[in-house]
Amino acid sequence: MKRKVLVALVAVSVVFFMVGCLTTPTPKGIIYTGCKGPVYGTANASGSKMGTSKAQSLLGLVAWGDASVNAAAKGAGIKKIQHVDYKEFSLLGIYVSYETQVYGE
Repeated sequence: MKRKVLVALVAVSVVFFMVGCLTTPTPKGIIYTGCKGPVYGTANASGSKMGTSKAQSLLGLVAWGDASVNAAAKGAGIKKIQHVDYKEFSLLGIYVSYETQVYGE
């Protein structure tokens, strides 16, 4: 009886843990994820500058970086944002990175 309860609790915990990752707008692969996509766009004319910012995670235990739109725009000297994209990479959940790409002038 105790074993069944323990297995049920572990299964429910894994499902709750995985649901948080599955709610993002991109497909997720258990073995490999390599996706790009839009975040948002504005009515500003296209610009010639592109800035990036990045956050990373190792083993799901530690995470570092600043993947904010502000950091990407500031790094490239962008004052008027035209659009924002992202790039996501994961390999077996061991290494995960999320990059924000800001375009503008």
